[in-house]
Amino acid sequence: MVAHYPPAFCVKHGIFQARGFALEDDAYFSMVGCETDCPTCGARSEVLPGFYQATKDRLDILIDAAVSPDALRALQDVAIRLQRNEISTAQASLEAEKISPKFSRIFRGLKQESVAMIAAAVISAAAAVYVAKVSSSGNVTINNYNVPVISEIHLPAIGPFPAQRPTSKSRLKSSSSIPSPKR
Repeated sequence: MVAHYPPAFCVKHGIFQARGFALEDDAYFSMVGCETDCPTCGARSEVLPGFYQATKDRLDILIDAAVSPDALRALQDVAIRLQRNEISTAQASLEAEKISPKFSRIFRGLKQESVAMIAAAVISAAAAVYVAKVSSSGNVTINNYNVPVISEIHLPAIGPFPAQRPTSKSRLKSSSSIPSPKR
């Protein structure tokens, strides 16, 4: 058995594995609005929203379908302009919020050293959805992620599984039943 951890995003440190959500093979669930603590700074960080399915060697993620490809492309344009220093982080935050209220926190309070990392993540997500939309069949690899036509992202498994392996009854608990980490 190997452990599968969904990705989470810290505005200061970027993407990390949400270790509080270990999944065994063949588990599937959806996550929306779940947060965890960044292991580096302890800041509340959102777990990537979407539908997850754990397999023997990977964790498949179907990206939140509520975010349209057009909205992602508009957000990508904001990220590129921010990366080129054409707009400030405050302007980027306002423009992102106009695209969708879901994007209101992406650029808020962002330090200059984190701009490139955030912009790359936004650009990669937009590119993945665009490629998935125009592909007729098969998978495409973008930034080491395998992206099929329906915008899935495949993350490799991290093993071996910890000693406290969840039982089949406990492995699909909802996020509301998982206790918050101690601060």
